[in-house]
Amino acid sequence: MLWDGDCVVWDSLAIIEHCADLTSRDLYWPKDMAARGMARSMAAEMHSSFSNLRRDLPMNCRRIIDGVTLSDPVRAEIDRILTLWAQARARFGGFGEYLFGDWGAVDIMYAPVVTRFVTYKVPVPPFAAAYMDAVLQHPHVVDWIEKAQDEPWVIDALEPAPAI
Repeated sequence: MLWDGDCVVWDSLAIIEHCADLTSRDLYWPKDMAARGMARSMAAEMHSSFSNLRRDLPMNCRRIIDGVTLSDPVRAEIDRILTLWAQARARFGGFGEYLFGDWGAVDIMYAPVVTRFVTYKVPVPPFAAAYMDAVLQHPHVVDWIEKAQDEPWVIDALEPAPAI
């Protein structure tokens, strides 16, 4: 949730768009129309899809979990993500480290996937490992993961959530 004065924004993609409106859209989205269209589509797909991955591999950047068996639906979603990453890097990555060369909204949207792949030791091809390393070294992600380590209450990824 983002609080900006009287404005409250509670959706991840809406938060990105709000920040882009406040600063510069070029900080968030590629300038090239074709690249921007693909980046927006990938961000929207991340936003609305991959429910099996989210359910079976909950986010937990405090642990590394061995021996997780990936279901066929989760494997299919991982394959889709890796295909998207490969297409973005091949078409628009250029010499940059991120999906569209420079750090942007789509990398922000996929950062939680990167942490899940690390937590659950998901095997990835070398191009994806290099991208993941770049994401994990980005100052915003480093700060985010460090702050997560300090959270006083975290649900263990293998334990059911307590009833509220």
